[in-house]
Amino acid sequence: LLKDIKPLVKGSDSSETVDFYFAYSLYNLKQYDLSAKYFKGFIELFSRSERAVEAEYLYAFSLYKESPNSNLDQSSTVEAISAMQNFINKHPYSDYSNGANQIISELQMKLENKNFENAKQYYKTKNYKSAIIALKNFERDFPDSSLNEEGAFLSILSQYTISENSFESLQEERFREVIKLYLEFVDKYPKSPFISEAEKMYVESLEL
Repeated sequence: LLKDIKPLVKGSDSSETVDFYFAYSLYNLKQYDLSAKYFKGFIELFSRSERAVEAEYLYAFSLYKESPNSNLDQSSTVEAISAMQNFINKHPYSDYSNGANQIISELQMKLENKNFENAKQYYKTKNYKSAIIALKNFERDFPDSSLNEEGAFLSILSQYTISENSFESLQEERFREVIKLYLEFVDKYPKSPFISEAEKMYVESLEL
C-alpha cells in the first residue's frame, strides 16, 4: 500500500512520513538490501527530519543484517562497519550508540575470522611461502587478534617445511629463520599449547 502511495505524495508534506514507513516496512519484512537502499534515500532527502537519526541507524543496521557468513565475501560487512562507525561519530550520545558499538565488534570479529581463514588456506594447500606472508599481513592488520598465536605457530611450521625440503646449500639459512620465528613465538606466547610442537622444530633446526 505504501509503495502505491509513494509516487502520489512525492513533494508533498506527507512524503517524509510515507518514505520513512515504506523503508521501515521493508525492514520489518526482512528485505534488508531494500530497506538499506530506502533508508539511505530518506536520509538524503530528509536530513533535517526528526526521524533522520533513527533512519541513519536503521540504514546501518540493515547493512549489518545483510552481512554474510564469514566464509563468504565480506564487502557488505566492511560497508556495514563503515556505516555504523559513521553513525557513532555523528551521534555519539544517541540511544542507539551502545548497540552500534557491539555490532561493530561483532562485524570486526567476522572480518578477522575471514582474513585468518584466507591466510590459513595457503598453509592447507601447501603454499608455505605465501602462508608466511599472508599470516604476517594478518598480524599487521589485526595486531590484537587472539588468532595471531596460531598464526605464529603456522609460520614456524611453514618455514620448517620449506627448510626441510630445500636444497642442502639453502637449508642452514632457512633453518635459522625457523629458530628466529620460534624465539619470537616463545617470547610472545610462553604458555601456548603449541609450544611443545614448536620446540621440537626448534631443536631439530639447531641440529641441522
